[in-house]
Amino acid sequence: MGYIYEGEDVKTGRRVAIKTLLPHGSKGHESKSSIPQDRKEGNLRNEYEILRHLRHPSIIKAFELFRFRNDLCLVLEYLDGRGLDAWKGTTEPDGRRTAILAFAETARGLSAVHELGYVHTDLKPGHIILSSGGIKVIDFGLACTITTDSSRSGGSRFSWRKLFRRAPERRQVSVRGTTAYMSPEHLQGDVDPQSDIYSLGISLYEILVGEKPMPVLVETDNKFLAEWHKKPRSKLVQLSQLNPPIPRELEMLIYSCCESKKQYRPRTMAYLTQALTKIADNL
Repeated sequence: MGYIYEGEDVKTGRRVAIKTLLPHGSKGHESKSSIPQDRKEGNLRNEYEILRHLRHPSIIKAFELFRFRNDLCLVLEYLDGRGLDAWKGTTEPDGRRTAILAFAETARGLSAVHELGYVHTDLKPGHIILSSGGIKVIDFGLACTITTDSSRSGGSRFSWRKLFRRAPERRQVSVRGTTAYMSPEHLQGDVDPQSDIYSLGISLYEILVGEKPMPVLVETDNKFLAEWHKKPRSKLVQLSQLNPPIPRELEMLIYSCCESKKQYRPRTMAYLTQALTKIADNL
């Protein structure tokens, strides 16, 4: 998708990260990519517009968007840590506790994101950074705004629009993101904050077990993934049978996040923050 450079703000002396796009035709560009350059730039602009409205310790900060020569550049907070995918399969009690607390902080940050009317839509371990400054959720290029429309029959519902693009209010959106972490409704283009909760559940499962709950051949195929979603959550690895086992309450919480039907998932990220923090404190 692009490059990340380390830089310095000459006015403040602050270290920053500068995110740029990989131009079409450049060395390393994947010719099989079907994403037009203007859409990639739109994602970068979208990320800046969303992040500049978000000020939360668990969300990466964006400082500036500018064009250098012909390249669009996004200036971000510099992070010195690693993605949570580096913790995949951790079995030591301290490691597990750290991972659980990291997801609690992730949920706290995403709760603020949802309250401001945004949904991440591409949450996964690699987009959660454990840095010296704490947990930081990154990569908001595919994030969307949400509005609540209570004028229709049936009460409150979510409708969607992409920043900078006017469209009739609707819930159907283009299916973009990382397939293995997408909720069943996301694969159908129907997305709301419950989709982030599903993605968080799949991500936490992967960190504790060491692999995603679906077979490798399934996770990149929308058709087979849709069939996998129809299976009951009892088909997942029994987390309480891991060595060493994890608490039953954490196992049930993860299963509830991974439910195919979103009405059976936890209602809010705020609830997940409290539940995960309590579990970690009792380890």
